[in-house]
Amino acid sequence: MTNPRASLSRRRRVAGVVIPPAMLLLITTSVALALALTAWQERTPSPVEIPVVEIVLPVTRSLSNLASGALLGSLIIAAVVLPDTSPLHAKAMDIAASAAALWAALTLVGAVLAYFSLAGPVSWDIMLQSFGQFLGEVGLGQAYLVTALFASIIAVLSFMARKPAFIAVLVVSSLATLVPLALQGHAAGAGSHSAASSAVWIHAAAAGAWIGGLGVTALLLSQKPPGAETIVKRFSSIALVCFVVLSMSGVISATFRLTDVSDLWSTTYGQLVVAKTITLVMLGIAGAAHRKYLIVRFSRSLSARANVFRLIVAELALMGVASGTAAALSRTATPIQEPLAVTPSQRLIGQQLPPPLDFEGFVSSWTIEPVWAIGVIGATILYGSALYHRRARERRDLWPMRKTAAWMTGLAVLAYATNGAPAVYGTYLLSQQTLMHVLVLIASALLVAGDPVGLAVQVLPSRRDGSRGRREWLQAMQASRIAAVLTNPRAATPLLIGSSWLFFSPTILQWSLDDPLGRQWMIGHLLIVGLLFSASVQRPATSRRPALIVLVAVCTASVTYLLLGAVLVNAPDVILPSWYGVITEGWIVSPLSDQRLAGAVMFTFSLIVALCLAPVATRALRSTPRRDTARDVDAHDS
Repeated sequence: MTNPRASLSRRRRVAGVVIPPAMLLLITTSVALALALTAWQERTPSPVEIPVVEIVLPVTRSLSNLASGALLGSLIIAAVVLPDTSPLHAKAMDIAASAAALWAALTLVGAVLAYFSLAGPVSWDIMLQSFGQFLGEVGLGQAYLVTALFASIIAVLSFMARKPAFIAVLVVSSLATLVPLALQGHAAGAGSHSAASSAVWIHAAAAGAWIGGLGVTALLLSQKPPGAETIVKRFSSIALVCFVVLSMSGVISATFRLTDVSDLWSTTYGQLVVAKTITLVMLGIAGAAHRKYLIVRFSRSLSARANVFRLIVAELALMGVASGTAAALSRTATPIQEPLAVTPSQRLIGQQLPPPLDFEGFVSSWTIEPVWAIGVIGATILYGSALYHRRARERRDLWPMRKTAAWMTGLAVLAYATNGAPAVYGTYLLSQQTLMHVLVLIASALLVAGDPVGLAVQVLPSRRDGSRGRREWLQAMQASRIAAVLTNPRAATPLLIGSSWLFFSPTILQWSLDDPLGRQWMIGHLLIVGLLFSASVQRPATSRRPALIVLVAVCTASVTYLLLGAVLVNAPDVILPSWYGVITEGWIVSPLSDQRLAGAVMFTFSLIVALCLAPVATRALRSTPRRDTARDVDAHDS
């Protein structure tokens, strides 16, 4: 005979696996469908002629968002929540692979629907050829195609690769796969294309990690695994970060798409924003209750565990509403209307030409670059929190004030370079683009001097269950052969020199000016290369990495920027005349004179490199080289 209790337990377990995702899919689809119908009825008085494409496309987009979120959430849980040896780890990776495959399939369906939405009725004779042109030549079609290809590759690799390093690569790849479609839609028509696209990407990444992670957590908890309390606690911290990032990026995104506060209640787009905001606030309240009341009682009683599961299901329902609203929002016209492109500035970047740059503009000109604004704020909070916890442990040795000052100054310089006058005027003046280049490199040197990794290792708790938290990932990165090679002056110096010359080539410079992805890649690449070079010259000397090599690296960098400045000053023609030669039409400024000013900026930076980094190298030259660690020897031999 079948045991009734075992049968009941089995049914409850199956219900726990099936109900959360089914409810999320149902609510998301219903909300997206209802809002799509409402939006179409507002545009078309006759409800009889509602095309299927206009209704199915938002639903497909919302389901695609859920699939990408499930992929991202499961990968993050596998990377930082679960031990590698846990059966749940393999299950999370299986969910990731399935979600990636579903994401790829839904993206292809979305591409077909988007094609019919743009092309309308098409003859069967030319449909395949026309659809091929859509995928290969139209920006939206290319975005769909790239997303589907990358999602397919991630699906295959998720089945094959289960090691921590590969999972980290898959997390980064999944985040990057969200970029192509983030560059389309409302971001392309907002007041600042680069900033608006960045806000959409961050918003999608945070929402995906939160929704997908919560859904995967619910599935794992339904199996009643050992250590369920630890899983809930760790994901709760991830959810808090996602909530903060989601809120900040949402506010920034709305500022680019609303002309006035009254748009929130007078336009359909604003009303959807309000509805989504209310849903987010309710999710925040649920998350606060989750952290403050339920998690602390999780291990005390079965009723507390049941309440946690019920709250997760309720959060998933709210997330279904938010996801469906977001899908409808992406298909709703914004209150901002693109102006007719008359001036060269409007034709090239879709924005009005700002006032000519003067001394006051250096201080008062600001924009919002979401990636770097949120990054600087987050880095400031994390460093301050680490200092607080270090002091709370009553350590006798004080953290050096010079390191704190270097870190905070570096963040301030980075914030000004990416959100201040260089970011505002870099599109129009090569001198400001060069100043941004220089300030990012200066910021990287200051950030390395702040020693954030050393501070983090002192305060972050270590895990003993085989999983990898922040401390374990930092230590793994430090001990890797790749880090040992890239932080050696023999590798870091050519990277710095090559990158600096590369960014002044016409092709790359053009890409960084008119493509949001190129702009973000330029800043991020320069920051990473600057961090590697600064780490290579600030680390103690070893027998494999003698101080003389460090000194040569500093001198080489200084000479490189001196030569680059000389090229800019003595060039007979303007670099990129099709851009810098026409975009400032209406200003009393000579593009060639501004290019010479850019060369003077490089001369100044060359002097700064010689003055600031030479003492570091000299100090290393006088020090006694320590013996190589096994990591240094292995990295050198490899």
